[in-house]
Amino acid sequence: MSGEPPSEPEPPPLPPGGLPGVRNRLRTTAAGRVLFRVTVALLGTVVVAIGLLLVPLPGPGWLIVLAGIAIWSLEFAWARHLLAFLRGRWHRWQRRWRQRLADRPWLVGRPWLVGIGALALAVAVAVLVWLWLHHSPVGTPFGAP
Repeated sequence: MSGEPPSEPEPPPLPPGGLPGVRNRLRTTAAGRVLFRVTVALLGTVVVAIGLLLVPLPGPGWLIVLAGIAIWSLEFAWARHLLAFLRGRWHRWQRRWRQRLADRPWLVGRPWLVGIGALALAVAVAVLVWLWLHHSPVGTPFGAP
C-alpha cells in the first residue's frame, strides 16, 4: 500500500435519463418507492384539483384534469385503466364524428358554412341577452345599465 487514502467505491451507474431513470433509481429502495408514490399522488391531486377548478371557465380545464390522471397513471393501476378507458372513448368519438362528416358530404370542405351557423347562433344569443337586460320586468341583473 502506498500512502494514498483508500478510494471510495464507485457509485452504481446511472440509469437512462428522464423520468424512467429517476423512477428506476427511486425504486431501488423502499423509502424511494414510497417517496415516488406519494409525490405522484400529491402532484396528480394538485393538477386534477386545478383542472376541476378551471372546468367552468373558458380554457383547458378538462385537458388539465386528463394531465393529472396521466400523472397518477405513472404509479396507480386504476388511473392507467381510467386513462385507457378515456382514450377508447376519445377514439370512438372521433370515429363517430368522421362518420357523421362522411354522411354529410355537403359539409365537408365548407368550414365557412359552419362559421355562418356559429355566427348566427352568437347573434341570436346576443340579441336575447340584450332584450333580457333592457326589458326585464324585475330590473337589470348585477346593476347593469
